[in-house]
Order: sequence, then C-alpha cells, then structure tokens
Amino acid sequence: MINEGERRDAEEPGDIAVFPIAFPLIAGPGSLSATVLVMGRTQGWIEAGGIVAMIFVCASLTWFAMLAADRLVLLLGRTGADVVGRISGIFLAGLAVQFIFDGLGAAAFLRP
Repeated sequence: MINEGERRDAEEPGDIAVFPIAFPLIAGPGSLSATVLVMGRTQGWIEAGGIVAMIFVCASLTWFAMLAADRLVLLLGRTGADVVGRISGIFLAGLAVQFIFDGLGAAAFLRP
C-alpha cells in the first residue's frame, strides 16, 4: 500500500541536469586519470599494447551501449539506471583515491 508521501516522491521530476556534449562523459577526467594510472604501471611495450587494446575494447563497448541505450533503460528501469550510475560513481571515487595515494607515494618530499 502506497501512502501519500511516497506518491508525491514518485511523481517528482527526476534529475534535470543537462549534458551538452557527451564526449566529456566518455573520456572525462575519471577515465583519463584511470588510463594514466594504469599506463604508469606498465613495464614494457607488450603491457602498454594490452592497455591500448583494452581502451579500444572499452570504446567499442561504449559505442554498443550507446546504440542500445534506450533498450537498456527500458530493461533496467529508471531506478536500475540510477543504481548503475551511482555504483559507477563509487568505482570512480575509489580510482581517485588510489590515484592520490600513488601520487603521494611517488612524491619526493615524502620519501625517507
């Protein structure tokens, strides 16, 4: 049974943020930082080539996801899409923290 407060919350408009260009969301600061972080840990051209190959795989998956975005939202529903977005944000925050710790670990003024 739904009470009146729940009904009002369900009828409110969702996130009304506008993203004028999709590119910064695909290759924005988070993805670029993750790429720099991972490339900084490579030890040879074979590992670097593997990272570049994975970038192409991720770009292809992103392209296919964009093609199927309407169907994915219908499949997940609005709540499911919001959950996926929030979980992705948590992963991005974890990468950011790791990036900061790696930077501090490599800082010359912090070395004994």
